[in-house]
Amino acid sequence: MPSAKNRKESNISFRISKNDKELIRRASEMTHTNMTEFIVSKSRDAAIEVLGQQTAIKLSKPDWERFCAALDNPPKTNPALRKLLKTPGVFNE
Repeated sequence: MPSAKNRKESNISFRISKNDKELIRRASEMTHTNMTEFIVSKSRDAAIEVLGQQTAIKLSKPDWERFCAALDNPPKTNPALRKLLKTPGVFNE
């Protein structure tokens, strides 16, 4: 019986060509998994990769050094900005 953590509660249905199905079947056999496990695993890996590319920032060494310097030396207090941030916004009324 699947644990509550691993219970499969969602379903995806899609159509693929016979050639793609055969390719996936063969690959799943070679990895000792069934087709569902193979598709879910590879799809999850691809999703993690895509999301990682969208959320990771890559900087060159000079850019990284400028970034760290900016963090180490925050800007001076700006009274006008401080006042603006304390003022209720139009959506707060």
